Amino acid sequence: MTDGVFRTVGVAHQVGEKAARALAEAIDGFVVAVEPIAERGGSFSCEFVVADPSENLVRGRIA
Repeated sequence: MTDGVFRTVGVAHQVGEKAARALAEAIDGFVVAVEPIAERGGSFSCEFVVADPSENLVRGRIA
């Protein structure tokens, strides 16, 4: 992997983590997982899972 790929993974993860934290705060829940996902063409997106106070899961994706 090149340095540019590591930077892209890091950016995708940071954006996904911020989105997950914001959603968790909005619904008074907590972050379960944040995972960068490799896309075709060498780009990355990020999937996240947040749980509400009743532990219902909300999945999201930042592309």
